[in-house]
Amino acid sequence: MIKFISEKRNIFLAALALLTAVTASRAATGFDIALIKAAQSFPNAVFDYFSLFFTVLGSGEVTGVITTSLAAWLFARGHRKAAFYLLVFFGLSIAIELAMKFSVPQPKVFPEFRRGLKLPVPVYSPFTPFAYPSGHATRSVILTIVFFYMAQLKIAGDQARRAAKAALGIICVLMLVSRVYEGSHWPLDVLGGVCLGSYLAALIIRQFQKDNF
Repeated sequence: MIKFISEKRNIFLAALALLTAVTASRAATGFDIALIKAAQSFPNAVFDYFSLFFTVLGSGEVTGVITTSLAAWLFARGHRKAAFYLLVFFGLSIAIELAMKFSVPQPKVFPEFRRGLKLPVPVYSPFTPFAYPSGHATRSVILTIVFFYMAQLKIAGDQARRAAKAALGIICVLMLVSRVYEGSHWPLDVLGGVCLGSYLAALIIRQFQKDNF
């Protein structure tokens, strides 16, 4: 999977361009509404709790701390270029996300689809007029792919490696679904974040490889 993401990264860039055009045209509003209704058709208190957990976990504050800590770890082990580009592309992801949320005319989720779940801790959310793409999805996919790559290289034993990859994949999928379930984002917002995050993660991995990591 990592090889495909790294070598075929332009596929994700093309998909992002296509999704952005479709989103801006409002041609897929019916698709967004149908999927968000399906995701919210069986509200569950347990998943409410997990949605709140993933909202905090994928926030800029938490993912920023994780990314900075990982960069510090890489720097301490002599992978300075990898650490530098990890921070650069993570920062770039936020800049691109915000720029698109000011330019791609995708309205935020309609009030009737917002579940109004109360966060246990405050999370900063900058004002943007539009919703596309999901920053949570972008950041989560970046970190998931980076940690997936690291697990592939650093975890000894096939069983432990598979377990780590499965855990990363499950956490990421739940994060993505939770954004739609709780009414924070339309499905296309999340898909756009997946494409943006995958493309930037591929660029990060390329720099990791150049730095012999």
